[in-house]
Amino acid sequence: MIKLKTQTRIYALGMLLLWLSVVIIMIMSIATFFNSIKMSSIVKNLDENIQKQQQQIDQLEKMYKDLENKFFGAKGTFSLSSMLYLNQSQYGNNLSLYGQDRLRLMEEIYDSAIEFEVDPHLAFCIITVESAWDTDAKSEAGAIGLMGIMPSTARLMERTIKTGELYDPFRNVVLGVQWFGKLRILNANNNVAALNEYWCGNGIENNTAYSSKVLGLTKKMKEGKL
Repeated sequence: MIKLKTQTRIYALGMLLLWLSVVIIMIMSIATFFNSIKMSSIVKNLDENIQKQQQQIDQLEKMYKDLENKFFGAKGTFSLSSMLYLNQSQYGNNLSLYGQDRLRLMEEIYDSAIEFEVDPHLAFCIITVESAWDTDAKSEAGAIGLMGIMPSTARLMERTIKTGELYDPFRNVVLGVQWFGKLRILNANNNVAALNEYWCGNGIENNTAYSSKVLGLTKKMKEGKL
């Protein structure tokens, strides 16, 4: 009888331990499940943070490349060097733009020149000869602004433009470079013929005084000579 009671107690204790083991396993499984969910959330958040950091790195790299192109690329090199060249020349005080506005104008000269397949240095020197960098310049014939554009010529490219708008240095540069680019095409990319036609309107090839002056200044500018 005692032996039977002992066996019963052992059996009950075994069952109790078994059930405790099951309960512990279930608790551990539930804990593992929630930990996995928590870990998944952590991994997801970590992944999102990595993506955000990568986006920030990409933005910084783009900003750096933009700055590099602006200040050290072909455009930046021309813009900064031409502004310095103008500032050191006898015409530096004529231009009524300063600081960033002056630099933006040099960038506009470069952009327009590239768009219309004109040497930026040549465009710079056309301005020097036409107006000596006076934005309010007006010739006896009626040529206006930095690049000495006749209102009738400007309307060949922009029909609705008003005469007063040609005093805007940025619009004047775009239209002037565009017109010179057209003349280069009409004259088989011959700068001498295009310059003579830009000045006198009839393309007289033996009238080389104007083109010689512009091309001479262009050569000096590229050599860094004032």
